[in-house]
Amino acid sequence: MSSYRVDSLSPNIIRLSKGTVTQTTNSTTAVTLNKAAGVITTVSLSNAAAATTSFTLNNGFIKADSVVMACIESPSGTIGTNGYAVVTVSAVADGSCVLNVTNLAPSNALSGAVKIAYIIV
Repeated sequence: MSSYRVDSLSPNIIRLSKGTVTQTTNSTTAVTLNKAAGVITTVSLSNAAAATTSFTLNNGFIKADSVVMACIESPSGTIGTNGYAVVTVSAVADGSCVLNVTNLAPSNALSGAVKIAYIIV
């Protein structure tokens, strides 16, 4: 993966080709999506309050010096009642990074799948 495919250009907006993938098996199962941007749907998460679960994103666009930005695109259920998920990125290396999903709710567990959006620059 040596280049990005820009789908369209308009003033102040660049649209990248993006993909989607759904995690299978359990919350620590790695996913593979070879797109510069994408959305990952996790399995149903049940992180306790203040708990973190991590999984690997395998992606040929990621280089050791890449910046990988990620956010929760769509939480499951009601924020607070069903926990409060946030995502961070760590261990960026050639071909992969680790996504860490943490439940910031003080007492309620996460309950359900979340969608994580990412972009690699």
